Amino acid sequence: IKMKATVFKFTVLLLLSTCLFSCSSDKDDPTLAGSKWTKSYSTHLDVLEFSSKKDVQYYVADRNGNFESDMSNGTYKIDGSKIIFTNLEDKLIDAKITEGIISGNTITLKMYWMSVDGNKVDHTETLSRIK
Repeated sequence: IKMKATVFKFTVLLLLSTCLFSCSSDKDDPTLAGSKWTKSYSTHLDVLEFSSKKDVQYYVADRNGNFESDMSNGTYKIDGSKIIFTNLEDKLIDAKITEGIISGNTITLKMYWMSVDGNKVDHTETLSRIK
């Protein structure tokens, strides 16, 4: 009986540990895939769109949200409360987008560009979630 109880406990522990490593679902993996964020101007929208678990686009759209120009494709990863962007730009103002912080239904993007005299100019943009 002792042997059966030990085997049973071992089997239960094995099943639990296996499930912890292999039964995790995508909902346990933080992602922004499918979300869309915009900032509205009088003539256009700036759009940040997370198209997958790692791919993101930033572009200019018309006032109805239709792609207009200046598409930039990059990647992202979530690092705690920050989103780290790689190879993402706001081509309209020639700025490199480096990270974002989400607070409720807004995301504040940190970006920079180089001035004509070679100085780094830091800038932030706040976009609102629409999807």
